Amino acid sequence: MPALDQSWTSFTREPERLTSLEYLNLRNQASLNDGLEAPFSADIIAKYENPLAGLDRNDPDYNTKAMVLNYMYPDHDYYREFIAKNTPQTRVNINGSGGTDKLSYFVNGAFLRQGGNLITEPKEQLGYDPSSWMRRYNFRSNLDYKISEYVNSFLNIGTYIEQVNMPSAGLYGGDTNWMMRDLLYQAQSILPITPGPVTIGGFGIEPGQIVDPGYMDRSAFEIINRMGYRNEIRSNLNASLGIDVSLGKYVPGLSVKGMVSYDTRATTAAQGYKRERLYLAEIVPASNTLNYAVKRSEEELLSLVKGADSRYNINLQGSINYVKTFAEKHNITGMILAQRDNWETTAGEIPFNVIGVAGRFTYGYDDRYLAEINMGYNGSEQFAPSKRFGFFPAFSVGWILSNEPYMPKYEWLDNLKFRASYGKVGNDQMGGVRFLYQTKNTLGGGPLGSLATIPGSNSSLGQGINQGLIGNPNVTWELAEKQNYGVDLGLFKELTAAFDYYIEDRSQILIQRQSVPSFQGVPLGNIPRVNMGIVNNKGFEVELTYRKTITDKLHLSFNGNYGENRNVVKFIDEPIRDESYVHRYRGTGYAMGQNFGYKIDYSNGNGMFNSQEELDSYLATTSYGFGVPRVGYFKYEDLNKDGVVDDKDQVPIGASTIPGITYGFGMTVSFAGFDATVFFQGVGRYSGVWGRYTGCI
Repeated sequence: MPALDQSWTSFTREPERLTSLEYLNLRNQASLNDGLEAPFSADIIAKYENPLAGLDRNDPDYNTKAMVLNYMYPDHDYYREFIAKNTPQTRVNINGSGGTDKLSYFVNGAFLRQGGNLITEPKEQLGYDPSSWMRRYNFRSNLDYKISEYVNSFLNIGTYIEQVNMPSAGLYGGDTNWMMRDLLYQAQSILPITPGPVTIGGFGIEPGQIVDPGYMDRSAFEIINRMGYRNEIRSNLNASLGIDVSLGKYVPGLSVKGMVSYDTRATTAAQGYKRERLYLAEIVPASNTLNYAVKRSEEELLSLVKGADSRYNINLQGSINYVKTFAEKHNITGMILAQRDNWETTAGEIPFNVIGVAGRFTYGYDDRYLAEINMGYNGSEQFAPSKRFGFFPAFSVGWILSNEPYMPKYEWLDNLKFRASYGKVGNDQMGGVRFLYQTKNTLGGGPLGSLATIPGSNSSLGQGINQGLIGNPNVTWELAEKQNYGVDLGLFKELTAAFDYYIEDRSQILIQRQSVPSFQGVPLGNIPRVNMGIVNNKGFEVELTYRKTITDKLHLSFNGNYGENRNVVKFIDEPIRDESYVHRYRGTGYAMGQNFGYKIDYSNGNGMFNSQEELDSYLATTSYGFGVPRVGYFKYEDLNKDGVVDDKDQVPIGASTIPGITYGFGMTVSFAGFDATVFFQGVGRYSGVWGRYTGCI
């Protein structure tokens, strides 16, 4: 069955536009606040307000002169010129299935194309494509074969080929994430009065050459269009082969299953890099003249660099399964599973190994009372042999009250279920660092390791020992104790609701010690890592779904979700600051990622120094430890009353860098086999540092 989905995405928040006139007036006001002369005269502002003032429309060269004047005194919206407001996403999907008594199959093919937000020059003009986009081709085939009455086998194969294109990241050392973040920053930092982004004809320079802003360290236009391109081809192949043997002939409900999976991924990247000559546009308002000056004369022709990498993952599983119903009301299932994972990364490291044994037992009585027990015993090479294995149990119960015989039968009540669970989960991922139980000492330089360095000389015939990170043989699994309490509700055969309240207490979090003094001799970066961190988290989630059948062909569906979570850092070995600090901790007792900053004094209405008299009165008793305030600056509070506003006065501001609220809502309309879906999602109670400068959003 084929399906087509077309959607558009956009940023939930974008910077407000600053016009040329707004910038000129604000810049003048800022200079006056600093006691400086306004840099833009009324005549200059008038030129930006009406660049064509005094130009005769009957002049035979009117169009050319108008174009030049609009170029010299522009009102650019560079952010919108470089960053598209909406980007398209197209998805095509097709399925097929069939088979015989012994053989059944399912095949799926899909295509996904995502457009990017960068507005670029056409490929026909540049000779290469720097635009940002992604194309992905997916294929999956599931094949099931019945070998005999008691033996079934399966082969599942899935693969995709993905092509990703973007501007060259050569200026960023190949870091594409940094490049995309920086382009957004650069695009909104270019002043609207800046001529460009390319030269125009008639001024001694070939038109279409790059005009650099002059006051920035790089040109967003150059990076987006004229520095080359990057094209990555990523491929993935996942194959699973398994066999399921029923032993019901001997023990009803008993079966054994084995499976081997192989997952491999490869990436090939081609990057073309070039540099063109840069020019500066010099405007002389007094004479209405435009000149171009060379800023960078060096040029590099397009050069191509290619690279490739690959990695794999092998999973082996074997399980014993049991499913049985007794007396029509007692449903019992059980499973014991052993597995091993072996994989490698692209870094050429020693392959990773994880082994584990898991067990699950479930019981259900008359579709009313439910219980489940899970147990996991896992081993990881990340830890020393004595700490390598961890035991992680979990328990859950459920009660479907609406199925009780004594429960009154209401036509409007379809389902009422209560749930509760508790369990432990382990984590062995240590932020990309391996074997922390081993000391990382290395040998120094020298050709003869058996000879010591001669005291009092510069001789280095022998080899020294470089002390690295000291190993901790007690490093072990990070733990998370999870509790969940939920209610499921079904009403009027159309409305379903689910509410979950959860508690997650994380302990044994791997941290770097902060309270160890540096005078003990070992560099603080080499102090052993320890499992001492504690973070508590709790929250709730609500989900609502409403489905309505209008006709046999027309169906409507509405869904929404809302969730809140709060976390508190209980311990991270943070040294307490002295009593002169308003807040003696910056992590302990606060949410992870909590921002700190200076508190603005809004007692005067706007939180700024509005006059020289107000500033002088403030400076008579208080100073800033990070500069000298001027009229128009924020007025910060000296909270510890020591006469200096410095880091001792910082307080929690905004929220944390981890969203505390998540939400989403959407609607689906189905008619005669065609679906149209609209979905919105967002986050709240979130703050982060804006750009590279102090501030909170």
